[in-house]
Amino acid sequence: FKVSDPSEARGRSITAREILTAGAQRIDTELAAQPEVRAQLMDTIGSVFTSLGLFDDASDMLQKALDNRRALTNVTDLEIVQSLMHMADVMTIKAELEPAETLYLEAIERLEKSGAQGSQEMADAHAGLAELYFHMGRYEDAEPLLTLVLEERRRLLGPEDPAVADAIEELGLNQFDQGKFDVAEQHLREALALRREIFGDEPHPDVAENVNNLALLLMESDRYDESELLFQDAMTMYRQLYGEKHPSLAAGLNNLGILYRAQGKLDEAAGSYREALAMNQRLFPGDHPETATSLNNLAVVLRMNEDPKDAAEARQLFRTALEMNKRLLPGDHPNIASGINNLASFLQSQGELVEAEALYRESLAMRRRLFPGDHTSVATGLNNLALLLQREDQYAEAEAMIRESLAMRRRLFKGDHPSVALDLNNLSLLLRDKGDLEASLKVGQDAVDMFTRTHGKDYWLTGYARMGRGRTLVRMRRFGAA
Repeated sequence: FKVSDPSEARGRSITAREILTAGAQRIDTELAAQPEVRAQLMDTIGSVFTSLGLFDDASDMLQKALDNRRALTNVTDLEIVQSLMHMADVMTIKAELEPAETLYLEAIERLEKSGAQGSQEMADAHAGLAELYFHMGRYEDAEPLLTLVLEERRRLLGPEDPAVADAIEELGLNQFDQGKFDVAEQHLREALALRREIFGDEPHPDVAENVNNLALLLMESDRYDESELLFQDAMTMYRQLYGEKHPSLAAGLNNLGILYRAQGKLDEAAGSYREALAMNQRLFPGDHPETATSLNNLAVVLRMNEDPKDAAEARQLFRTALEMNKRLLPGDHPNIASGINNLASFLQSQGELVEAEALYRESLAMRRRLFPGDHTSVATGLNNLALLLQREDQYAEAEAMIRESLAMRRRLFKGDHPSVALDLNNLSLLLRDKGDLEASLKVGQDAVDMFTRTHGKDYWLTGYARMGRGRTLVRMRRFGAA
């Protein structure tokens, strides 16, 4: 794949993309008589495109590799599985989720038929499918796969291999996503203990990341003091590992900002976000996804202040982050949909409802295109637009959207889940506003009961739902019950 003739550069530097593209063109012409080698090199080039972030190029090349291998008469199942997995991986990144699932399932089926149960390839296929289900919001479907991956890696690699610690942590993070905080914490602590046993007292990237993830879980459990200590521990390790400028350090500063924001320490949060933003701008000059994220996070905390100067800066930061993501990610992308949603939320807070409604609708439409069917992002978009429509007294459309979101989340999260409880509470408040008080009272009690089961009676959202129900009772003039 080398460029042997300097004149081919035509006075400019040769990029990795140009080298790979030139190599791919030579494969088609020079290896026509060696189809097995051609297919393998196509798969290799496609995988390199993926690692470079050139996902459209990767998808085109990996599809060619898969098509070529399917046409071969002497190809092995493992070779086709390799192409299926690489193609499914890049489809997952591109949010082409349903086609990716089809490929993962075919890979698993081929491995089963070829007698490769319990192999490393099978463990990798299960892990890939679990990652896909995470992106689809199908956390319950992912959990048994991650449990299987953990069992397979323990059997293949032994109980003290780093890949086993990875699998334990992934299982814990999945349970975290489902709101199963107790068992998630157990697995994250188990992974951390194993990694400390493997790597000793010296700082290690996997240990730092594990500590960071445990801190995030404790923050979500409102255990802020423990969480802050762990975040600081992770930051110390990042500095020992990487010095004073590194993406992991910037991510740690961002997480500290999230913690301070959750505690209501808005000045400290803004300080952490500004430091993270400055570091990302030094690390990644020009447009970069991490810079866009830092811009957005700083805007979120500034909008929480009452200072008009902060509101003006937040407005500019939201728009700058969105425009940057649009340049980085042409077309539909989850980050763009989120950016549009965040700008809409800010404008709603400023009373600019017409533009906010248009942006909420744009964001929701994009999320529906990105995630056909049930997805948490679509449910969030439905809720956000419904709340604005409720504010504008457009009760019929608002109610339809909240009910659609509620039904979607009930399909996504079997049984009790905080997101389902939140939808129930939002529906209760809407029913109260439109005057259907008996229905509001019943749905509000369902929300209180579910929050109590998921987080306990002292959780702040349990109290919020109980307060909403109390206000409904006041509207009904049932003051004693209220």
